[in-house]
Amino acid sequence: MSISGNAVAGPFGFVTKPTYLPGHLTTDAGRGTGATGLLMVLLWGLAAICPVLGLVDLALTASPSGRAGRSPSDATATGSMLSTVRASRGGGWRSRPRGGVSGACSHPSAGGVGAFGRVWSEAVSELTMLWHACLSILYGDAMPTEPAPGQPVRAYLATPDGRRLSYLDFGPAGGRPLLGLHGHLGEGADFAELARALRPDGWRVVALDQRGHGDSDRAKRYDRDGYLDDLSLLFTHLGLDHQLPLPVVGHSLGAINGYYLAATRPDAVSALINIDGPVHLPVVDPAPLSVLLALPYSAPTREELLAACGSLTPLLENGLRPHHDGWRLGCHPADMVDSDTRVLGDHWHQWLGSHCPALLLHGTASTVLPTAQARAMASRRHGTTLVELHADHWVHLRRPKESAVAIRRFLDSMRCPRPRRFVAANIHAQQERGMPPTSSASHWSRADAVPMPCSAARTGP
Repeated sequence: MSISGNAVAGPFGFVTKPTYLPGHLTTDAGRGTGATGLLMVLLWGLAAICPVLGLVDLALTASPSGRAGRSPSDATATGSMLSTVRASRGGGWRSRPRGGVSGACSHPSAGGVGAFGRVWSEAVSELTMLWHACLSILYGDAMPTEPAPGQPVRAYLATPDGRRLSYLDFGPAGGRPLLGLHGHLGEGADFAELARALRPDGWRVVALDQRGHGDSDRAKRYDRDGYLDDLSLLFTHLGLDHQLPLPVVGHSLGAINGYYLAATRPDAVSALINIDGPVHLPVVDPAPLSVLLALPYSAPTREELLAACGSLTPLLENGLRPHHDGWRLGCHPADMVDSDTRVLGDHWHQWLGSHCPALLLHGTASTVLPTAQARAMASRRHGTTLVELHADHWVHLRRPKESAVAIRRFLDSMRCPRPRRFVAANIHAQQERGMPPTSSASHWSRADAVPMPCSAARTGP
């Protein structure tokens, strides 16, 4: 999957968020583009035409000439085929039996209008079966319950206050769960590349569209408690309560929500992967995302909405969605300003409030997390590994391969316990030489750097 994006003057003064081409992965039929959209049009066309052909068939066979040329096997051909289609749902499509149709074609009285009726019946039977197959695809009856490798399944859960939360489950169902939390203006599909990279290692990435983002409903509040309440609901909905703790990967806003979760619920988080999420954001008025307030939330057409976005188009175009009024943004500008305002300030206490292993993936060209702050975050928090890549704020989208390698190595390191006596002996040897103990943070600054093997990369007890 290729990535594009152009530099524009945005709310962070940044190089804009990369966009996936041709678009985010989704199972929503209404959002297909290109070949997928053409296929959906053809399916709907067949679904509409086949019942009409059935009525014509009924009119033909109702005439005396039609009945005279139709065998008993013709009358049951359609029914047997529909039974075959229904039986095949959920278990993969099997070869279709053709005995009934063959019997119809070989009936002795093959002449005049009767022969035409039999051929017509065969054609309608085939088309009727195809019609049911189309409906199965359109409505999901015949879709697999497991996501295809690398393809997410979109699902929803209801909240006590009546909202709907959407999430993408990249599978496999029996994999080790890993929670993905996107940043402002993002959505769960931002982790599609990472999910594909981690799948061979047995990781099941579940990426939430956080409140007010993507396909999740808007909320009344966008404070930390609200975001964390949604995460607790997701754990319960997915039946993950008995599988906690689990690793959490978050970008920007998602990273902040992730380390707040680790600080308030240490039983829920086994490891933190912080992608360019700061611990201090200057309090300014208006908030940086206030530039969005000049934009409409929806427009009659996608083209009109993109035109209204102006210079912010590269940042927002990938999140556009069909709406009952036409097209809408991936998130409401007023909601983003509310959320952005509440995230400004100091978060050092929460960042230092957990003790699980952490990976801090930092883009050295980021204007959201300064490099000096990133290095301070790694040095002050015990058990934190810092990896710096030459990228802007969207590190995992700008440098997906390097980011995936660093994350995979970090996750692998958690499965290789480091002997405590090795740590103690190393500290004692350094003290004998008059050297300060090695910092708990591991640090790589080369653009292509990756953590060392697990025996060396593991920091802390």
